[in-house]
Amino acid sequence: CRVDPITLGQLTGGKASLLTFRNGTVSLLLNQNAKGTDQLALRQALCYSFELQAFAQSDDLPDPYEYARSIIPAAAKRYGDQCVVLSADVKRVDGGFHVFAKGGREDTGLDARAWVLRSVALGAGEIVLNSMDADGVKGGFDLEMLDKVCGGLDVPIIASGGAGRSADFVELFRTLPQVDAGLAASIFHFGQVAIPALKEELAAAGSPVRLTISNEKG
Repeated sequence: CRVDPITLGQLTGGKASLLTFRNGTVSLLLNQNAKGTDQLALRQALCYSFELQAFAQSDDLPDPYEYARSIIPAAAKRYGDQCVVLSADVKRVDGGFHVFAKGGREDTGLDARAWVLRSVALGAGEIVLNSMDADGVKGGFDLEMLDKVCGGLDVPIIASGGAGRSADFVELFRTLPQVDAGLAASIFHFGQVAIPALKEELAAAGSPVRLTISNEKG
């Protein structure tokens, strides 16, 4: 693995709770319930992600469920299910929600909730759910999709797609308290929303959020 996530974390000024990689880009994760990050586990998980990246971008993928059965349990056994994060691009299709591939261009035909439930049963310990309908629109998180696809799950849920302002995070956690974190990229990268100010706003709204990052090692 050629990426040191701890160095990347330092680039954010230590204000982001976690860094995530999606489609070859770095995003900042604001986790309202974060209790700290094990640096070694994070390095291992990111290395494993990069090992799989070339294969996952191939045009010659096997049956998705067979692929999941071969990868998810092995990763959970090697690193622990807390390091296995399933990321799904989801879009509305004929009144339902389907998983899409290739950056949202290809409908896999998979029902999003069925895919998530199957993956959790196989060992996925966390879900990143990205709304392709809301992604880039900056009109707020896709609350309906998040509720219908991940409602009732007992693993951490990360909402992605649609954040355009601080109020979108406040609405997300107030409306769907079962969601553990909100993910955004451009609004942080380009300084439209300052992470420390956002955390203060969330705390004032009653959402549990870590306001400081511990520098302790071990």
